[in-house]
Amino acid sequence: MSIFEWLLKIDRKYIFLVIGVLVLASFFIPFKMVIKDTVPVKNVYDSIEKMDENSCVLISFDFDPSAEPELLPMSKAIIRQCLRNKVKVVAIALWPQGVGLAENSLTTVAEEIGAKRGKDWVNLGWKVGMFQVVLAIGEDITKTFSKDNAGTPTKNMEIFEKVKNYNDIDLVITLAAGNSPDTWVTFAGTKYKAKIAAGVTAVMAADYYPYLQTKQMIGLVNGLKGAAEYETLVGKPEKAVRGMTPQSAIHIAIILFILLGNIGYFLTKNKK
Repeated sequence: MSIFEWLLKIDRKYIFLVIGVLVLASFFIPFKMVIKDTVPVKNVYDSIEKMDENSCVLISFDFDPSAEPELLPMSKAIIRQCLRNKVKVVAIALWPQGVGLAENSLTTVAEEIGAKRGKDWVNLGWKVGMFQVVLAIGEDITKTFSKDNAGTPTKNMEIFEKVKNYNDIDLVITLAAGNSPDTWVTFAGTKYKAKIAAGVTAVMAADYYPYLQTKQMIGLVNGLKGAAEYETLVGKPEKAVRGMTPQSAIHIAIILFILLGNIGYFLTKNKK
C-alpha cells in the first residue's frame, strides 16, 4: 500500500493528534509572525486616532463568553487607544452576558492607564429590549440608563456633561457574536446618522463586508486576526497576537492534509 493510499484511509484521531501537538508546540517554540493591518481595521483605528480629547466612543458588548477569545482582546485594544488619547468610553451591552465582559476590559485597561470611572469611562450595563434601547439612546442616554452597572446615578456624572445622545457620540462600535450590528446600522446609523463600526467573530465577517462597501459602516475588526492587527496598531501585543501562532500552525496543517488527500485521491482513483 502506497503512502497516498494510507493517507486516504488514515484514522481521523491521528489528524486530531497532529493538530493538538501543533497547538501545544506553538506555545513553546518561538515563532515571530508579521501582522499586517488591513484597511477595515485601520479605518477604525484611524477614526479614533483623529478624535479630539473628550470625544466619545460608545462600545456595545454584544457577545457572551463563548466569543471571548476573539472579541475580548479587540475590546481591550480599542479601549486602550481611547483612554490613552483621552477619548471618553461609554460601554453598554445588548446581551446580558456582555456586562461582565465589559467590566473586565474596562477595569483592566483603566487601572493600567489611570482612567476614572464616571469621568473617563462608564459601564452602563444591560437593559431588556435590544431595538428599544438603541432607539432610546438617540433621545437621551441618561434617561435610558438612569444608573450605571455599579448602581451610581448617571445624570450628574462628569462623563455625561456633554454627552446626551448620538449627536454627541463620535463613533459606535458593536462587538458582536450575533446580528446586533444589523440593529445598530438600521436604527442608530440610518435613523440617527451615527457613525458605526463593528468587531465580529471570524465566521461572521463575510456577512458585514457589504456594509463596508455601501459605507453603512466605517470599519470592521475581523476575528482573532483583526484583534491581533489592532493590538499591533495600538503598540501593545497581547493575547490576540499570541493566539495567531497556533491558529496559523493549524491552518497550515489543515491545508497540507487537504492537499495530500487530494493528491492521493487523484493518484489512486483509477486503481482497483
